[in-house]
This record gives sequence, C-alpha cells and structure tokens, in this order.
Amino acid sequence: MASGLKGTSAPGAGSDTTLYTVSGSSCVVNISACNTGASADTIQIYIVPTGATKATTHAIEKDVSLAAAAVVERTGIVMGVGDFIVVNSANATTSFNVWGMDLS
Repeated sequence: MASGLKGTSAPGAGSDTTLYTVSGSSCVVNISACNTGASADTIQIYIVPTGATKATTHAIEKDVSLAAAAVVERTGIVMGVGDFIVVNSANATTSFNVWGMDLS
C-alpha cells in the first residue's frame, strides 16, 4: 500500500485547480489548506466522483473565509478510482496539500 503526500498546489487567484486524481486503487486522504498570506482568503474544496464535473453538491468547503496564517484540515475522506479533488483560493494565498493511504 502506497502512502504519503499525494498532491500539493498553490492555485492562482480564483482558479479551479485539480489537486489530486485517484488512480490505481481507492484511498483514504486528508486535505490541508494553509493561508500563507497576511489577510483572509476565501477557499473552496470539492470531492468530485469519477465521471462527474465539479458542482456545489460536491463541496466540502465552499466560500469559507480562512484567516491569515490559519489552517483548515479535513481527514478520513474515502475516494474511489477516478475521483478527484478540486481546490480554489480567491486571493492566491492558500496552499493545499493532500496525503493519505491506498486501500489495496
């Protein structure tokens, strides 16, 4: 079973970015968003099932204000092959990381 860092991104302002796409086998992941800026940022995180496109029904964080130097984490997210994570940072001051473990 592979484990460790699966993806990292510091998206441009207001730009939807695919942080990670599951390949090979299902996995359990954790996501961290860290605002490295001096002021608040507005973030979005979506878990999108394979074959779908990003929609509000896939949001786990939608238009959340993340204070300067603050972190938000979501853990224990089970994802199937082809599922993917989309992130967005309104001010381009938030870095996103995903890490976890494959299930088979």
